Amino acid sequence: MSGLIPNRGKYSFARRIMIAVLAIMILVTVSLSAAFLYYFFIKTYDLTIDNVEVNVGRLGDNITHFLEDKAALLENLGLSITILFREGPVPPEVLIDHFLRVRSDIPDVYTFYYHNNTRWNEPGGYSVFDNDWIPPDTWDNTQRPWFLAAKTAAGDVAFSEPYVDAETDEIVISLSQNIYDIHGEDIGVLAADIFITMLGELLDRNLLYPEQRLFLVYDDGEYINQPDPQMASSGNFFTDYGLEQYLARILETDTFQTRQADFYFYSQRIPGIDWNIVSITPMSVITSEIYSILFRLIIVAVAVMVISGGIVFFAMVRSLLLVLSTEK
Repeated sequence: MSGLIPNRGKYSFARRIMIAVLAIMILVTVSLSAAFLYYFFIKTYDLTIDNVEVNVGRLGDNITHFLEDKAALLENLGLSITILFREGPVPPEVLIDHFLRVRSDIPDVYTFYYHNNTRWNEPGGYSVFDNDWIPPDTWDNTQRPWFLAAKTAAGDVAFSEPYVDAETDEIVISLSQNIYDIHGEDIGVLAADIFITMLGELLDRNLLYPEQRLFLVYDDGEYINQPDPQMASSGNFFTDYGLEQYLARILETDTFQTRQADFYFYSQRIPGIDWNIVSITPMSVITSEIYSILFRLIIVAVAVMVISGGIVFFAMVRSLLLVLSTEK
């Protein structure tokens, strides 16, 4: 009987060592896991934010290319009018046919139209729409925003602010350019209309998350587009989202970002025009994706820890039993 006492002491001591080793293993594993998960959270958060910024930057490039393509199209069409009018104005049906041939390959353009510098329904007025629209008598082409913008653009393509189209009652943006004859004389204005909804569809196709919101706004915050097209050109983005205090800083830089309590804001200026593309992403969307990944990692880490701890525990118990059995 007395021979079992030393073995019991050894067993008790070995058990304490085994528990201590397991405790140390758990502590080290938990500490390393916590450090790794914190590092992973920071890196994943930064990566998610970077994805938003890259997304907005890429979309800004797409809009720039979209507008540049339409501007180049209008410039080429203007040169063709100069050539067509080398002997003087051509019959309207000739110009309409020319417009329609060009527009057949450009679905983004709603309509082309050209006016000389006289009011359309006055003597000498020359007005052509490729959709055969006839304006009301009170409509004055020489006072329309797109006409006036072209006259002050020194031959460059001008972009109007959003306005209600007199024919369709839709919100449109007009691209316009002053046209000159072969002698360099000002003979009128060529313009093209683009529905605001086309720009909105371009933004919607580039959302990273369903909850993300993308807008085009002017430097002063006036909307170029928003989810309700009929509200474009009304309201102010910076006021609506409580960002008035950042307006000066936004105008000073090409890009700007800030995190509010409920959302992450990022803006990027579109070069060449006073447009900005802005992104509003709820913080809950950004963090929920990270937490989802972290939760899966924690489950995997706990499973690995339990399995590895179990293997070590059974290995130590087996070794202990072997030692005790050999000393009996």
